[in-house]
Amino acid sequence: MPKAKKTVGVQVPAEYFWNMITDYERYPDYISNCTTATIVSNNNDVVVAAFTVKVVRTFDYTLQLVLDAEHYRVDWTLVESKTLRQNDGGWQLTETQPGHTMVTYWNDLAAKFWLPKAFLNGLVQIALPSMLKEWRLLAERRWRDDNGSPPA
Repeated sequence: MPKAKKTVGVQVPAEYFWNMITDYERYPDYISNCTTATIVSNNNDVVVAAFTVKVVRTFDYTLQLVLDAEHYRVDWTLVESKTLRQNDGGWQLTETQPGHTMVTYWNDLAAKFWLPKAFLNGLVQIALPSMLKEWRLLAERRWRDDNGSPPA
């Protein structure tokens, strides 16, 4: 799949969003197309996690995620997958003002089997914005539920 990158504004503190995106085992609760998420190993700043997602078809993959909590950055690389040849990507969170965070997500995927380029481009153009919208709405709703109001 082609490289994809998108940035959205989220009305929650960076630390709050960080805690959500690094809570990998809760991904099935957070993301509609994630069906399973399991921590394989956790060595503080390096986590290996296995995921199953369904976007048109089911993809199982294991990622090594390198966390830089000080800078709110996660970078990952593919460890193994029966369907994916490549899955590299990451998150970068930047708190632009108290309670407001710019969230950048990028991903570079490639399947082990041939798929039409038009299909891959369409999937990226639809799936990435939809996934980020889902994260944004979830984070803002949870923040309101936890704190009673949006951040100042």
